[in-house]
Amino acid sequence: MNFFCPPETVTPCGIYTPGHFAFLAVAITGITLALLASRRWGEREILRATRIITAVLWVLEIAKIVFNLTVVRGNFNDYIPLYFCSLILYAGALSSVGRGVWRRIGDVFISTGAIVGGVAYLIYPSTSLPRYPFFHFLSFHSILLHSCMIFLGILYLRSGYCRPRPREWWKYGSLVMLICVISTVFNQITGANLMFVSHDFPGTPVHWAYVLFPGFGFTVFMSLLQAIGPFWFILGWFRLFLRLWRRRHPDSAALIDDTAAADAR
Repeated sequence: MNFFCPPETVTPCGIYTPGHFAFLAVAITGITLALLASRRWGEREILRATRIITAVLWVLEIAKIVFNLTVVRGNFNDYIPLYFCSLILYAGALSSVGRGVWRRIGDVFISTGAIVGGVAYLIYPSTSLPRYPFFHFLSFHSILLHSCMIFLGILYLRSGYCRPRPREWWKYGSLVMLICVISTVFNQITGANLMFVSHDFPGTPVHWAYVLFPGFGFTVFMSLLQAIGPFWFILGWFRLFLRLWRRRHPDSAALIDDTAAADAR
């Protein structure tokens, strides 16, 4: 069955092909419909959705690991969930069952890094479509995973469930940097390239960083880029959006600061 075929045994979908654009259309449609359906959700509904989505993503991740171990039989890069987009699994768990600062760490990642990771992957799905056809388990897994990342992130920001403040940069950065450190140590022992912090990834933007920052500088640059960039990018963009919204809708209370709600949680 092509839906579970090994990599590159069937003509891959490829990037920036009709199949890739269909891939994007499915993702954008799903995200849009989910955001429309959730526009009146309160905290209880958002928490329930986070728990359900996180559980489903974990089940699919386990299925992906089994597939890679039994069918692909590749190396650690194929089945160890230690990549930037894999962090939705851990952040989702913290947001679902964590308390206090642990829950806030998960919330902050989802409302910042998850959006950047999801959008970047849908634009350049380097680990699925170049190896598999559009109608494949791993292609659909990647559509669902990254669409859920974007949906939850926008949902958190739009509803006020989590709107990070500048002083919370460490809550995002600590989670990402912890995974980068674990991945770097693991990569040194096994030769893997988890979190893309140890080796080149030709044919992707990672290659540019590998050329510009040789040696251990590449590891430092990739770790800091992932641990700093997405948080400030989303924070800056969202605060600009809020200013423009309030300027055009001065009487609207739909986009108020959530400081009190965040502190309460």
